[in-house]
Order: sequence, then C-alpha cells, then structure tokens
Amino acid sequence: MHVRITHTPFALVLLAATLAMASTAAAQNSPQDFLDAHNAARRGEGVGLPDVVWNTTLEAFAQSVVAASAGTCNLRHSSNSGYGENLYWGPAGKAWTAADAVSNWMEEKAFYVYSSNTCTKGSDLIECGHYTQIVWRSTTSIGCARAVCNNGDVIISCNYFPPGNLPNERPVIENEVIATAIRCSPLHNAIRALNMAAMRNGHSPTGKGLIKKERFGYLVYGPSNLNNWESASILSWCRQCHSQYEERKHYGFANKAFAVLVLLAATLAMASTAAAQSSPQDFLDAHNAARRGEGVELPDVVWNTTLQAFAENYAAVLAADCSFTHSNSEQLGYGENLYMGGAGSASTAADAVDEWMKEKADYVYSSNTCTRGALIDCGHYTQVVWRSTTSIGCARAVCSNGGGVIISCNYFPPGNWPDQRPY
Repeated sequence: MHVRITHTPFALVLLAATLAMASTAAAQNSPQDFLDAHNAARRGEGVGLPDVVWNTTLEAFAQSVVAASAGTCNLRHSSNSGYGENLYWGPAGKAWTAADAVSNWMEEKAFYVYSSNTCTKGSDLIECGHYTQIVWRSTTSIGCARAVCNNGDVIISCNYFPPGNLPNERPVIENEVIATAIRCSPLHNAIRALNMAAMRNGHSPTGKGLIKKERFGYLVYGPSNLNNWESASILSWCRQCHSQYEERKHYGFANKAFAVLVLLAATLAMASTAAAQSSPQDFLDAHNAARRGEGVELPDVVWNTTLQAFAENYAAVLAADCSFTHSNSEQLGYGENLYMGGAGSASTAADAVDEWMKEKADYVYSSNTCTRGALIDCGHYTQVVWRSTTSIGCARAVCSNGGGVIISCNYFPPGNWPDQRPY
C-alpha cells in the first residue's frame, strides 16, 4: 500500500522537485530498466528461467493502455489482447519506476504456494498473478510503458508474450528437469513415445505420469532421473509418432510415361501457377471464405508479417528433406496448420485450406468432438474457423528433393483450446 505524500506549498520548490522527479523517472524507466528488473526477478527463482527480451509491439500496446488511462488514472485490464498484463499504480509525490513496479508485483511471491498452486492472499490464484506472470517459464518477451496521470499519480503497464497464468498450470517446474516437452497427438501416441523410450533403455513403461494435456495436444515430459540419451529417445519417438499421425494426403507422382522435357515444362508451368495462387491475399481469401461460410459472422482474419516470417522459416526447414512434423509454434503462442501436396502437384493456398476444411464433416459441434478420433483430429478445421483468431501468416515451399509441396500457416491468437468450441 502506498501512502500519498503531501504537496509542498511553495510553487517554485514544487516545480523544481517535480522536474527533478520526472528526470529521474525517465532515466529509470527505459526498456533496459524494465528488462533488468524482470530478468533479475526471474533469475532469483533459481530454476534456470530464461531471460525475457524487449518487444516493440508489446511496448506499443502498453503505451496505448497507459495513454487511455492517464486522464482519470482509472486502471483496467485490457481484454482479448492475447498478451499477459501486469498493471501498477503509484500515488503522486514520488517518481515511481520500473523497479518499483516489479518489486511490488514480486511481493505476491510470499503468498504463492507452489505445492498446491494456490495463493493465500485471497480465494483465487489470480491474486498472485502479477508474480506468476513475471516468472512464467514460457514467457519470452515483454513490453512496458509508464505515464503520469493528470492528478500526478503514476501508472505502469507491462505486457507479456506468450502470456502466463494459464489455467491449472504452475509458472515454473521446481525439483524437476524437463528433459523433453514436445507435442504428441493423439494421447496413445504420446504414451507410446514415452514408454518405448523407457523400454529401449531397460526401464519399465512409465505410463501416463509424465504426459500432460496442453492447449495443442499432449506434452511428453522427461523427469530429472532421465539421462541425455533417454531424453533424446523420447524426443525421437515422439517425433516419429507425431509424423506418422499427421495426415499425408495428396501424394501423387508424375506420370513416368511423360517425356522428360514435357514433364519439366509442366512442372515449371505448375510452379508458376502455384506461386501466383499462393500470395498473402490468396491465403487470406481462402481463410476468410471458409470463415464466412460458417454462417456465424466470424470476423475476417488479417495478414501478419511476423507469422509469415515464422511460416517461411519453418516451411524451408521442412522442405530441406520433405519432412512433415509440427514446429514449436505452441511455445510462441501461435496456432499452426500444415499441408503436404504430392510431387509434381501445383498445390496452392486454396488447396491447403480446402483440405483442412474437409474435417468439418467429422466435427460434431453439439458435443465438441471429432468422429475421426480425438478432437485434435479435426484441429485443422477448428483452427481455420476459431473465432478469436485475428491474424494469419502462411508460406509455401517446394521440397528440395522434388518429393512434394509444403504449406504452413500460423495463427494468432491460437485456437484449439481444451474444452472450448471454435465459436
């Protein structure tokens, strides 16, 4: 609790003091100041949390938050941003800084009970939410802003990505080293990945104990008593299972009866056509047509160059050996759909979205299930039409060995949250 400091009655002295405080505050609220305060707090947990980095998009969002609140100094959390958010208020009379805000938020640590993942400060875990957001392991970037209100109070907003404070999750894992954490779907493949790795090293199957349901499927965790070889085995098996599980449709092959020159000409023509039909606008048109077709007034998605860059980089990685497995996009807070077209095919943006939308026939809205198997088996479709997703970025790449065409699309905010319908 902060105590208000009484203003001095001397105008000139007050002006000088105010200017001095403003100068001091400006020098202590740079991006580096916010980073230093956050990273010192994260290192202080003693569990090897990675440092966070500065994000100008988050900074701009935080600036808009404090600018909107500065008139009345009425702080309210923003909604549906897809970011985590901590807010701070300091009364007039002191040049409250980045360090003051983070120090105040970290005071909640005294009330957080790791063993039960509860907060003794109140009836809800969110009462310790400022602290848990700061030390949330998967958060990688922050952006903050500070403003002085019309009445002299100070407000500070920090935003975080990927966001923390996910339901039923702890911010960090203590006394346990995560040897592996990679998505497997469906559940029986996740179990197989872990058990096969254990048996290959002479251990008994470990069952479900190290498998956790997450937003994007199941994560397989390796405990602290696994050595590096075992960890690598789990990772390898999980990738194999996941790769086998992913749909591999549209494997076509060029007619061997074609003459080489005719085949080459056809391939070049198809490549040119496909490139012309896989622009950002083509991907947007295909997605938005599908969303409008649901008849529930889903908002159109827009193009996001950050998602595009991620999709381009990952499509290039897959195309190098024509492999087909999901990236670590969930750790960045993105959704992801992958598509593979056969060798020699002119697979386009429309082809990929059409294929993903075929899963609609197997999705049962009333029960939020998929008749193909697990709900994630309809996950391409549900991601395309997920209401809260607002932006996409996609890329297309031809495999270097001529084995096919890779199309990757990423989504933000991501869809396919557990126990939620797409709209």
